[in-house]
Amino acid sequence: MEKKILLIFLCPAILIAGKLTNEEMEHFITSTTYMDSGERTNLRKQLLEKKLYLINPHWYREPAWKSMDLQEIDQETRDFLRKVASWHKQLTGIDNEIYFDDEISLEEVRERCYRGEDSDTTGYMSVLFVKKAGMKKICGSEWPYGYGRYSYSTGEAYINVEKCATRERMFDVILEETTQLYGPIGDTKVHSNSIFWTGGGTSTEIPEIDRKIINAMYQPEVKQGMYEEELRVVVPKAGYSDEAVFGGVFA
Repeated sequence: MEKKILLIFLCPAILIAGKLTNEEMEHFITSTTYMDSGERTNLRKQLLEKKLYLINPHWYREPAWKSMDLQEIDQETRDFLRKVASWHKQLTGIDNEIYFDDEISLEEVRERCYRGEDSDTTGYMSVLFVKKAGMKKICGSEWPYGYGRYSYSTGEAYINVEKCATRERMFDVILEETTQLYGPIGDTKVHSNSIFWTGGGTSTEIPEIDRKIINAMYQPEVKQGMYEEELRVVVPKAGYSDEAVFGGVFA
């Protein structure tokens, strides 16, 4: 069975490059080169080929990390995070391993990301569930639904469990904040079906329009640091992978 699946993925007839429509291209530009404040920036994406996806890492409870008062999450939320990690893996091509709470130590993370043989290729991203007081410690306000910050190799997404009144709203915030750790940092005021919509939503899956721009962002022709003018030339030619956007975990 595995050999048959491999043949399907290697078949040229399956690996068709899709092209963004004009509307999708504008969504790409807004999401990758405009910050929430409206300030223009250049494209930034994760550059390492592997990521440790860490959920509520236990060391954030220690005084040295300012006691983030992490909130426990139920099995349904854990299962959703596993799905999100698999979606991101397919769209970006970045291999990731997901760990919850005490499943991996800080020393193991440091060894794999900074000192071990994989240190040149492996980074990590943390997803932290906190109360409003924890959000205030991080970003100066207790009111955001979520907050994220990242570099080319690491990232942290904070989910405000007190602000998210329903499970659907929390899942929507999880989707937005974790996806933005991969680079699409801008919000949209146009596409209400996007996980980046400023009006807030209840998305429990990544919609087609967002899957397309995320995968387009990770095409090899699309380089780190490109500005809007360069992207408008390169992205329409590079397009996106139909298999990554519509196949596999999205089929």
